[in-house]
Amino acid sequence: MQLKISVYLAVLLALFATTGIVAQKNTAAEKIVTGRYGFETDADTENWQAQNSTLHISSEHYKEGQHSLCWNWKKNASLEINHLKGLKEAGIPYPGGIPEMYEPSFYAPDRFGGIKIWLYQEKPSSGQLVFQVGSSLATAKHAPKYRFPVNLNFTGWRTVWVCFEEDAKVPGYKGSDDLQAMVILPENVKSNEGKLFIDHLTLLNFVSNKRSSDLQFENKKRNLRSADGYEILKPFKAYNTAVFNRPVNASELAAETGRIADRLEFLILGDQSTDWKQRNTGIENVMQGKLKAAQNTYNQLKIKRENGTVNGVPLFAIRDEHPAPEGQVFDNVAQTLLFPLAVDYRINKNTSSKEQLLAALDYFLDQGWASGSAIGTVDHVIRLTPIATAIFLVRDELKAVGLTLIEKWVVNNVVQVALASPE
Repeated sequence: MQLKISVYLAVLLALFATTGIVAQKNTAAEKIVTGRYGFETDADTENWQAQNSTLHISSEHYKEGQHSLCWNWKKNASLEINHLKGLKEAGIPYPGGIPEMYEPSFYAPDRFGGIKIWLYQEKPSSGQLVFQVGSSLATAKHAPKYRFPVNLNFTGWRTVWVCFEEDAKVPGYKGSDDLQAMVILPENVKSNEGKLFIDHLTLLNFVSNKRSSDLQFENKKRNLRSADGYEILKPFKAYNTAVFNRPVNASELAAETGRIADRLEFLILGDQSTDWKQRNTGIENVMQGKLKAAQNTYNQLKIKRENGTVNGVPLFAIRDEHPAPEGQVFDNVAQTLLFPLAVDYRINKNTSSKEQLLAALDYFLDQGWASGSAIGTVDHVIRLTPIATAIFLVRDELKAVGLTLIEKWVVNNVVQVALASPE
């Protein structure tokens, strides 16, 4: 009897502990949210006014739910939002505390509020999209307290995380701290018109110090975590501007590269004979289990190609604590999905797995996992082997489809690359 009571108490305590952890996670993430916009209905566009442009709810692309806000703009256009719900609260000082679940730290009272917003383009544009925030529409237009530009040289989804006080404060500003309005306008654009999708806009009283700079937006965050071991923009720029003066024998390099590729393939795939299936080692069951999990993941993602683009369940960074309710994590999806599909195609000659893999890679690109993108934060983005290995195993197939995917995966897209025909 005493044993039964002890077991009962242990289970009860475990349940309470688990519930407490979940509640803490929800509280830590939700407590700092002051406004959230998913643009599923016109209600989210209340007080949004498009000048010299048009706005409508669209199902073409989305980062939350099944819709986003589509803005068709022209030169001298502007998007004006008065009395944006949650903006005032994002501008007031954070009271101090522990605002995050992952690697939690205590932050003293200060202004840490700001915005996290996802933007989508079907084709890149020159210039920037400028956000200006103030105490009224007039001050947001002409004398904003906060101002930040986002480079428009991208396709697919991109996100920027902006701490107003650190990343966007206008020098010498003198005026009210009461934030009520935001104005968005294209600047330095060469095109006479453009098309931009906005979704999963989140206003917060605390924007994570884990945020990462990328080619769309370079933040000015204070180094509050002693060192940013995940900094990506500086080494990315260094790599792309590096000058290599060492003479190279192209034919020898090609031969050695081919030899390395052959050895790596053998390491991954073996000799590609089928006799291992008769050895009863159990590896065939492991492979079938992994492939079944990959197929389940692919089906859950609801990947579909429509009108020249690819959509599916939205994907987010592994340390983004404010994903869409239905969102999944890039890293977790990659772990389960990509490598099993590549192996199934290469070993079992399953062309269905090849097509699913190519669609998944295109889907990753569209979701923002692309050269020059930091997906908000690259903190703990460390499990890259499934992506790299899968791409290696289908490199010839990628070339065969016109380099569309492989160029996007390996070429710096400061501007959209001009896709070349395969040699």
